[in-house]
Amino acid sequence: MKRFLVCLVLIFTLLFNVFAGNNKKAHKELRAEFEKYELLPELKARGFDLKKLDKIDDWEEMKNYLELFFVNENGMPLDNHVWISSNYTDIAKVRSQMHIDFSDEYGSKDELLNKGYKEDEIFYYPYINGEWKGGYRVGKKYMGDWKDTEFKPNYLISSEKSLLFGFQNFGDNNEYYYNEISKSNKKYLILDLSHNCGGQDTSYNSLIDAINKMKPKEIFIMISNDSASMAEYAASWIEKATNIKTTIVGYPSCGAWKCCGEYKTSYFDNFNIEYSLCGVFWEYYWDMYNIPYPIEGIGVTPDIYAETSFESLEVIKHLINDNELSLPY
Repeated sequence: MKRFLVCLVLIFTLLFNVFAGNNKKAHKELRAEFEKYELLPELKARGFDLKKLDKIDDWEEMKNYLELFFVNENGMPLDNHVWISSNYTDIAKVRSQMHIDFSDEYGSKDELLNKGYKEDEIFYYPYINGEWKGGYRVGKKYMGDWKDTEFKPNYLISSEKSLLFGFQNFGDNNEYYYNEISKSNKKYLILDLSHNCGGQDTSYNSLIDAINKMKPKEIFIMISNDSASMAEYAASWIEKATNIKTTIVGYPSCGAWKCCGEYKTSYFDNFNIEYSLCGVFWEYYWDMYNIPYPIEGIGVTPDIYAETSFESLEVIKHLINDNELSLPY
């Protein structure tokens, strides 16, 4: 009996050491990534302590701790490219973005200002309830939860005078579409960047080459509140990169500007943690085109507001007098 108890103690000790070893290894990996994180000094300035993180072996406690520092008391995010989750399902709220709560009050800008509304509460919103009214709409900005990108198919639609191209991301699978754009002689190019999650700068450069070969008279860009990363960069840069008049229509985008990083997984005793921390900054693009650095979480500001992709396209169809176009989704 004594020998049995000794063996039992040894087994439990071994299991404890194995699990403790798992946690120790996971903490070491996590610490190494945070130490390389470009925005660690800003996190520390907000009170973040790596030593405290090293002592947390429970996912809920870790999630709650991290959520304290990535989004400040005003709801502004530090880095909207950051991703932290457990088992890809329980996602830490470490990102946020601006939303607009539109009201049903419309009118000219002067009418709404005379009613006491402020400049930042009035938005040029000409297409209302299925009708072109050409006026403004009242809305209130607020910082809220991040919106994940919805799925959208790649597509290319042509009318007599326009070419409409929509795509899910800036990836290697767009070369066929870019080639078709480069051969087009249409007057207008419409880029549907709504529900576009971003991607590679090489793909963006290929798109610019295609547009410069096409030489459209005018470009229209559709964006939504789940347009992110490279889609936002493209919406901001294309006019300067091509010297072609560009109009942005839609809803302010996510505001995931600063940087991007690789996805990692660390295996703790009772949970896995998946995360991506900033490894590369993108400021050189803003310097290249002399565009002021945007604010994380604010997103691209459209020239003309619309809440849905359908409304955005209806605005553009009205502006260019082209009723042949429609969305495939």
